[in-house]
Amino acid sequence: MVRYFFGAYERLDDALSLLRSRDLILITGIKGTNNKVLETDFVLTKTGYDICSAALAQEPILQWYADRAELVAKVAGTMGGTALKQKQYQRASYAETKLGGIIPAITEDVRIRLTQLQSN
Repeated sequence: MVRYFFGAYERLDDALSLLRSRDLILITGIKGTNNKVLETDFVLTKTGYDICSAALAQEPILQWYADRAELVAKVAGTMGGTALKQKQYQRASYAETKLGGIIPAITEDVRIRLTQLQSN
């Protein structure tokens, strides 16, 4: 992922537009003064839920994605976006990445943390 002005950045427009065009998600949020976006929420619709459920029944290997999402939610806990961003910057490898640079992988650190979570 690329480090940009406000942290990690990945273009999601194409993927999200496909999901939205099929009514699989809703994109909502909160705007402040001058129409500045303060929060963006991506909400799974009933249609999206039904398709995910059918896909999982047809291809059980897709459970992997639900499991990963559950782990991400467990790690994030009740922290919001700002707190999570601050946590990212506590990692030297993240904070020291130059703007426009590729943020180094933390795969091994995540595996260790995952093992710790699974043992709890």
